Amino acid sequence: MLMSRWMLHGAIAVTISSCLLVAGCGDTSESEATSQAVPQKAVRVEAPAPALDAASDEPRFASNDNAASAPSRTVEAPSPGDPSNGDIVSQLELPRPVLPDALQSDDSDSSINPADAVHRGPWTTNFEAAKKQAKAEGKDILMDFTGSDWCGYCIELNRTVFSKDEFLKYAPKKFVLLELDFPKRHKLAPDLTKQNEALNSAFAVDGFPTIVLTDADGRPYAATGFQEGGPAAYIAHLEELRAIKATRDSKFKAAGAAQGIERAKLLAAGLEVLTGPQLRLATEALLPAYASIAQEIVALDADAKGGLKQVWTDRMRHAAFVARVNKLNEFARSHFEDHKAMLAEIATVEAEFKDYTPGLQNLRNFKMRILLNNQMFTEFHKLTDEVLAQKTTTANERLEIMGLKLSILARDRKYVEAEKVLAAALLAVPDDKPYLTQVHLFRAKLAGVQKKGPEAKAAIKQARAVGAAELKDAIDEFENDLLDDLNDDAPSITPKNN
Repeated sequence: MLMSRWMLHGAIAVTISSCLLVAGCGDTSESEATSQAVPQKAVRVEAPAPALDAASDEPRFASNDNAASAPSRTVEAPSPGDPSNGDIVSQLELPRPVLPDALQSDDSDSSINPADAVHRGPWTTNFEAAKKQAKAEGKDILMDFTGSDWCGYCIELNRTVFSKDEFLKYAPKKFVLLELDFPKRHKLAPDLTKQNEALNSAFAVDGFPTIVLTDADGRPYAATGFQEGGPAAYIAHLEELRAIKATRDSKFKAAGAAQGIERAKLLAAGLEVLTGPQLRLATEALLPAYASIAQEIVALDADAKGGLKQVWTDRMRHAAFVARVNKLNEFARSHFEDHKAMLAEIATVEAEFKDYTPGLQNLRNFKMRILLNNQMFTEFHKLTDEVLAQKTTTANERLEIMGLKLSILARDRKYVEAEKVLAAALLAVPDDKPYLTQVHLFRAKLAGVQKKGPEAKAAIKQARAVGAAELKDAIDEFENDLLDDLNDDAPSITPKNN
């Protein structure tokens, strides 16, 4: 068993989050309606491997056991006693930015027939042309974000719904149909690739197929994905979503006859409709499409007595951060190998959003991965020490950071420093039982690495004494694994000078 498995099994398994540049991770300022929304109908999506993603961490659609998910990026550091694993960052490579023509995913199925994904009917691929046509004909836009030659559910949606005569008789009467493709096996024209990437970011798409409905101005009002039932069921579902736009418009129309805070409330109500259970539109998908409305809400509630100013100020700040991260993604595509340039660009974004705590947290996590990937351990320890010294750092954040920090210190046999980290950790969050339990298990593992059996067993005993009942089974399994390590015939490791 690798030394680096500091927290194992169930509730004890914690590592640095894989949502590196996921705007909103840990953000509690977002709309309750958005964070609590749960689709009423089963929607299946297939997700490409995560890259430097600017989408919200909120799940866009409910998944099920049949839907493929993005591959895990759990990180483990090598054992200090194993000479074959001397590189601490051998498994800490940053995911490269995902390009539309080179998506990396485990959900690709070589048996699928890409021909089944060819859209029949009047589909276009140009967003500006689609908006122009929609305005001229008084229609909405149906945007199909798809992986035409690899995404099984995309192909199934086209085969069972979009290619059927029943759908093709209905849809062109209500929508301009827009295909936004992200193929693996062939390349799109550069201008089309650029457009699709921009729209993918703008509408916070995090899985395929994603169907986004917008009005003729390109303002989104609903999002969905694959659903079973054939064309009749899908048409009924689309009509339900179109009814939401009618509700939005009725609120906006009522706002036209109102003034002051009443107008602000009606405008806000019109936007809140778009984040209901059926729609799942994240804040970054709504803004900047509705930025002018959000700005007006804030202005109308200038004294904050209506309870809207702070909410919409936070949401606009979040959307601005997402937009900036999208630019950082573009920078990363051309500067990924240049860690100095990447760190400098991250510092620039940090300065721009120095008062936006959720954004700073996610940028910091990404910075940590860059430092580890480039074996910049001195800088890594300095950054993590600063974070662990902050009273605002949560228990989960501390555990995630300590997991990597202790792995590196133990690899370098800096056991005295590691023990100091753990001693400080016990004082940092004194009333959180699950947290304290896991810190004691860190202590046990550190003792186990040094073949200090009595100390390891004493630390496990202290973990049990904390009384976190929900971790009892995990502690049992952890103890069994640790005892196996202690009984190993491998020679003990003696500390180096610290």
